[in-house]
Amino acid sequence: MRCFAFGALLLFAASASANDRLGRLDESVVAPACRHYENVPADAPQRVVLQAKVSIASCTAMIRLNGAQRTLVAPEASRDALSQAARPVLDMLDDVITAGDPAASILAQAAKANIYDGMAVRLRDTVPPISATTTGEALAQHDRRHAEIEPMLTPWLDHATAANQAVAALGERHPELQSDPVLQTAVRESQTALSSSTLSAER
Repeated sequence: MRCFAFGALLLFAASASANDRLGRLDESVVAPACRHYENVPADAPQRVVLQAKVSIASCTAMIRLNGAQRTLVAPEASRDALSQAARPVLDMLDDVITAGDPAASILAQAAKANIYDGMAVRLRDTVPPISATTTGEALAQHDRRHAEIEPMLTPWLDHATAANQAVAALGERHPELQSDPVLQTAVRESQTALSSSTLSAER
């Protein structure tokens, strides 16, 4: 799971904090381990403030989804637990996208794609693994469980595709941003994900 954390961008020499510029951050949502990304200099450009919010959201998503994963058992309950864990973080990323900065939007959309893909992986991981020697009822039960789960993943995978498409489109509209290696990587990985999805659909 890609984690878009831009600590290097935030290591400015400044004494004042601009936490208020990050907007309202719900204390019950943001993971304590991710709060160091809030230390944005008061005079930092808006783009850096937005990137900090992406870092907070991406870091928090990983922690919240890891926590939810430990409670996953039944498929529908597992889907709901992961959705509930991700929802407030996805809302944070939507706030960044709404702000309209193309560089921050690339990072926020890439983070959204990563979160939705990670949710799908976690739900699939609730199915016990099988081996080459698994046969009979154990194999049938494994296949039934996957058949039950796969339709639940469709909305998440569709959201991930839409986010990757948004990243690719922003990269095309703003080629000047690809001089930044982080943005270049985000665009390239989204393009790769879209190509992989197309190949899978054609099989």
